[in-house]
Amino acid sequence: MRRQKQVLITVSLRVCLMVKMANLSCRVQSAEALVEQQDRVWWTCQTCKQQFTGEMSDGLANEWWSQVCDREEDDEERLDAAGNLAESLAHQRKYDEAEKMEREVLAVRKRVLGADHPDTLTTAGNLAHSLKSQGKYDEAEKMEREVLAGRKRVLGAEHPDTLTTANNLAASLLHQEKYDEAEKMEREVLAVRKRVLGADHPETLTTAGNLAQSLSGKEQYDEAEKMEREVLAVRKRVLGADHPDTLTTAGNLAHSLKSQGKHDEAEKMEREVLAVRKRVLEAEHPDTLDAAGSQAHSLSGKEKYDEAEKMEREVLCSEEAGAGSGSSRDVDYRGQSCSIPRVPRKVR
Repeated sequence: MRRQKQVLITVSLRVCLMVKMANLSCRVQSAEALVEQQDRVWWTCQTCKQQFTGEMSDGLANEWWSQVCDREEDDEERLDAAGNLAESLAHQRKYDEAEKMEREVLAVRKRVLGADHPDTLTTAGNLAHSLKSQGKYDEAEKMEREVLAGRKRVLGAEHPDTLTTANNLAASLLHQEKYDEAEKMEREVLAVRKRVLGADHPETLTTAGNLAQSLSGKEQYDEAEKMEREVLAVRKRVLGADHPDTLTTAGNLAHSLKSQGKHDEAEKMEREVLAVRKRVLEAEHPDTLDAAGSQAHSLSGKEKYDEAEKMEREVLCSEEAGAGSGSSRDVDYRGQSCSIPRVPRKVR
């Protein structure tokens, strides 16, 4: 009977997807049936095998949590569901709520599993991400140092998860303008990733981009520009011109150009980035507003004050309405450019 139920639900879900009408209730039924078979598949589409994103992912995270939140606090599925919901909240930029949930999960996992258990370390890393996203860089740095020490001890210095943690710690240092230490750490990670993963791997490119930003922070703009041009060329070829990571690199390159007085090239690049972000995202998306703010700065540098003022007023109005992030440059630690999933995905 269980097998028949699963077949019917899977077929139903496939039909919904085929006619572009898949909804949350269909997905919940499918997930519940698969959970009965001891499979954790709340986050994966059974048709295309890709992870859900956006509203579907957020809806499933809330539904899963609602079904297990009344269990004992050390119940393993409850902890996984809580971590998954925290990830969803972080993706919605609700970092304070994500932080609260991650602190609760971390406390239980430390007590039940121990400080060096992989799940404990993953939760601590995710909490550091939420702290960093709220500007709590000092606390994030402290936590990432502890995670890095644990990963080195348990996994070794060159394990992918260890390198990701080192990369994230370097980003926290960069945010605090500790450029020398950040550069040293990024060069070490970059050397290993080039050797193990190859120069064109996304994680290698992430580290190279972050290293360029450390160099830029030290006003070594020519070296930063050279590195960002290399990263941009590969990302355009591998990911495409409209990919968020490609746009981030283009924006950072424009900053390096601008810092060297190359305002014409910087303005041209920023106009291209802004046009794509408006097309792909929306005019009031935080990343679009960041791009608009950067372009306004370039226009001011070229004494195009009227156009710059108009753009700055538009950005300010949107930010006051709560849409802006208030930052002027992106750092590539975000998203899972950094390779460790924010939540351990267990399939049993």
